[in-house]
Parts: sequence; structure tokens; C-alpha cells
Amino acid sequence: MTAESSSAASSSETSAKDPKPMIIDVVSDMVCPWCFLGGEYLFAALALVPEIPVEVRWRPYQLAPDIPPDGMPMEEYVKIRMGGDMSRFAGIQQQLMEKGAAVGLRLNFEASTKMPNTFNAHRLVAWAAQGGPGGQSRMVRALFSAHFEQGQDIGDVETLIRIAVTLGMERDEVAAYLHSGAGAQNVNAEIEAAHRMGVQGVPFFLVDTQYAISGAQPPEALAQAFRQIASESVQTVN
Repeated sequence: MTAESSSAASSSETSAKDPKPMIIDVVSDMVCPWCFLGGEYLFAALALVPEIPVEVRWRPYQLAPDIPPDGMPMEEYVKIRMGGDMSRFAGIQQQLMEKGAAVGLRLNFEASTKMPNTFNAHRLVAWAAQGGPGGQSRMVRALFSAHFEQGQDIGDVETLIRIAVTLGMERDEVAAYLHSGAGAQNVNAEIEAAHRMGVQGVPFFLVDTQYAISGAQPPEALAQAFRQIASESVQTVN
């Protein structure tokens, strides 16, 4: 994959100067509640393995690439997605809210009235890598929270600019970048790369470009996987 990389906001992650960190590529979409949950599981897992130097890189994926640039009514989208079975959607929401609450998330599915197109949000995440270690992770978490907890329209450029400014970015620079269309080719290439790898659902974690973990796995399971991968890497080197 070709997008700029960034370390996640975790004490167990490392800057580029540290030797051979474990690279965790996270393929996700900011309108995927399982990705929001999976990301928090990842941060919790990293806290369980502070001895492992890690670099987290966030990769784009669009669950609904055909959503118009201005978005579409959430109710209409959900009906299409669920095949009209709204009771099934209610059950999924309840499950997600319970799992999210256990890791401090306050999912509010009633807050978002619009399903956004996340392409520009992914451009912003890629650009946030310039913020140094944790830059992308801070941006991703802010975007997830804006959509799922605050009901903000993360498909709206002005909303994206506002979120970036709250993270310390210069308004004029962010606005110029988002309005320019810069980075679009790179995001498209990343999404296509994910499809070529066979990614059909997110979140999807690729560790050191060879170990795949699919879905929102509990922190303990992720931590155990990271320990095993780190152990195998050491054995290979020796």
C-alpha cells in the first residue's frame, strides 16, 4: 500500500527512529461502527503489550462508495443496507452499544441523520500522517466520534476542517488541501489495493504485511496475536 503512514496514539507505539517496529495496517471506514469498536480494541490491546514497538497505519476503505458527495438520508441508506428489515438493524445497534460502552464509547445511532460519503475524510486521515506519531490515529478517532457519538456530517468539507482545527491543524492549510482534491489518487489506489488483497469486510488488520486479522477482535485476543507474531519474528531473525 502507498498511503502515508502514522503511528497510533498509544504509549506502546514507536517513532520511526526505533528499530523494526511491528507494522499494523488497519483497513477501515469511518462510518463502520465495527471499525470504531475495532479501533478501540486495538488501542486497548496495545496497552497490554507495551514491550512491543508498534507503528499503526490507517488505510482507507469505503463501505458505500456510491453514496453521493453530499450524502443521503440515513434512514434511506439503512433500509437499503438491511433489505428493509429494520428490526435486524435495531438488534445490531443494541449489540454495538453494549460492546462500545464496555470500552468507553457512547454510540448514538439516533444522532446521525445523514449517511456521508467518506472519501474526503479518508483524504484527511492520509494527510494527518504529517502530524507525526499518532497523527492518523488522533484524526481517525475524532472522525469516528464525530459521526457515531456527535452526529456530525463527516462528509462535509467544512465539518472536516473544523475537526482538524480542534486537533491543532492550521485552518487555512487544511482548507486548501481539502478543496484542492490533493491525495485523491492515492486514496483510490489504497482502496483498490485492499480489494486486490481480498478485503471484503472491515475492520481488517494486516500485521507486518503478512498476518491478517479480520473483524473487531477483543483486546486480549489481539494482544495474544501480537505477542505470537513478535515471537515468530524474533525466531526468524535469530
